Amino acid sequence: MAELVDIPTVVTEQNAKGLGATVAELATTETRLIHKMTFDAVREREFLGTVPPDRHLVVAGCEAHVCVQQTVLGLIDAGRKVYVVRDALGSRRAEDKETAIRRMERHGAEIVTTEMVVFEWLETAEHPRFREAIALIK
Repeated sequence: MAELVDIPTVVTEQNAKGLGATVAELATTETRLIHKMTFDAVREREFLGTVPPDRHLVVAGCEAHVCVQQTVLGLIDAGRKVYVVRDALGSRRAEDKETAIRRMERHGAEIVTTEMVVFEWLETAEHPRFREAIALIK
């Protein structure tokens, strides 16, 4: 969806040698890919510099209770506005995911869903990419 509406994307890749590389669908030429070993992406030198300080961040990813949570908390500590996409998070255990969501929210993250993000980015049914966006979420 971000590509459809020209929203810049940054993908972090945790321990690619041990866990495998980012799937091709996410590692496009339009995406900034940052390799990391830290759980909190904010600790990587180049990460915060990829997003201007006045921009809000929409966060999704695997292991909600580890990398996602630590990155979100790091972003909030850095003064960034963060939206966490609840239905675009993964964890092996539902309990870990839900606990992480609650914790991130308590610390100031806005919890949203994919459809909320899509329609907020579109702003109107007259958006030229509206039909393509609807196809993505169906």
